Amino acid sequence: MAKLEQTQEMAWHRNQYVRWIMRNIDRIRVMSLEEIAPYFVHRTIINKSEVWYSPSGYTFSNKDAAIDNCIHWLDKEYHKEK
Repeated sequence: MAKLEQTQEMAWHRNQYVRWIMRNIDRIRVMSLEEIAPYFVHRTIINKSEVWYSPSGYTFSNKDAAIDNCIHWLDKEYHKEK
């Protein structure tokens, strides 16, 4: 096996090991907004109607609308309320 092929194979194995030991918080850090937003949106029932809450404070009757709103909210700059 050529030296370059050995180096590439060693790098591949090292990357596999690093993936294996990655902490859960590290996995969250590399998630896109689209991947993480559904974890922040939650559902409840009000008067026999399904309602979806976004962390922005808005409620929606549609899960996808709540997720889209959450993505927008996550992407905004943080401004501390006075």
